[in-house]
Amino acid sequence: MKSPEEERLLLYTVARLLTGNLPPDPFPETDSLTSLLVHHGLGALASDRIKHNNHWKTCFSPSGMNYLDKTVIPGKARRKLVSNALKDVYKLFNADSVLLFKGLALGEVYPEVYQRNPGDIDLITRPGEFQQIAATFKNAGWQQLPTVHWKRTNEIQDHYGFAAVFKHPASPVTVDLHRAPVDRTEPFWIPPEDLFAKAVHVMLSEGIEARVPHWEDHLILAALHSVRHGYFRLDWLLDLHFTLQEWKEHIRNDSFYRRCREWKVYRAVRTGLELSMMVYGRQPHPLQHIAMDRWTAWSLQRRSAGNLIHGHMVRQGGGRRVLAMADLLDDMEGMVHYLLHTAFPPVSVLQEANDPDPALGWYVKNRAKTLGSVLWHSK
Repeated sequence: MKSPEEERLLLYTVARLLTGNLPPDPFPETDSLTSLLVHHGLGALASDRIKHNNHWKTCFSPSGMNYLDKTVIPGKARRKLVSNALKDVYKLFNADSVLLFKGLALGEVYPEVYQRNPGDIDLITRPGEFQQIAATFKNAGWQQLPTVHWKRTNEIQDHYGFAAVFKHPASPVTVDLHRAPVDRTEPFWIPPEDLFAKAVHVMLSEGIEARVPHWEDHLILAALHSVRHGYFRLDWLLDLHFTLQEWKEHIRNDSFYRRCREWKVYRAVRTGLELSMMVYGRQPHPLQHIAMDRWTAWSLQRRSAGNLIHGHMVRQGGGRRVLAMADLLDDMEGMVHYLLHTAFPPVSVLQEANDPDPALGWYVKNRAKTLGSVLWHSK
């Protein structure tokens, strides 16, 4: 168990390495450092930074360097797999029918695109076109994988904006097909039509033309993603650092602020941007000119170096996400509504399509079990 001072030094060292600065003195224990980098998906970037700086080379043992180097080829292979799968997606329908966002697109702001693990392919569909695009995937042999809400009726899924997951017919790559970037069971709602209205075209490194959210909107989505899960990844915060460097000419402070307020995500986005700045250095961001209120400052204090290193704020379980998102809401009304809606959601959110009228006792039992989990994991 590391002390808070040791955790802060470890996080500070990671940040200096990844942003191209010199190593600190004192230097933390290297096994913990390499393990942390790999755990947060940053091994390939760290390997490249060390190889190009003799000061860092002397800090790592051959075994430590070998540990980081082993992440480079898998990183390149994963990027290749996912980008090839995206090409197959665009063979099924026009790229303008969906928006590409997060992982694969954000890799473009890194020194080398493979240094950001793309995960899966995240796509947002136009309002009203989800069923058509989902059917296209199925007809082309993509397998729909089970998700939490996949047995709900289509009407319920459309209303709440639930996503579906499809696996490539011949590749270990999945597409997260979103009706909206965040579904209505969460406290944040971003209308997909707003994203399509300002969307732009970009050319990915592999020569693939994709339609993506406008830079301001995409930064909001990335900042929201970095904090809204109740757990953390240092690469999500690094996304913001590099994005602010690469996209600064496309982002205007006033319109960015208005968009955050319009979508009621100001405090969550501000928290993500401030956390990135606290970890990786004072990269200017479009909300920093606004005086920080006490509630936002408190939400930052709760997310300590230890939280970021360990990857979560509270113990594992359903309660961590609820409690960690409550302090990110812009007003008390939104917080109360979110907590009540989470504790006692409409029956339609829980019932399956083949059980249109579940018994009251079933609902009460389900809620008691969930609330018990929340209380237990909040200890």
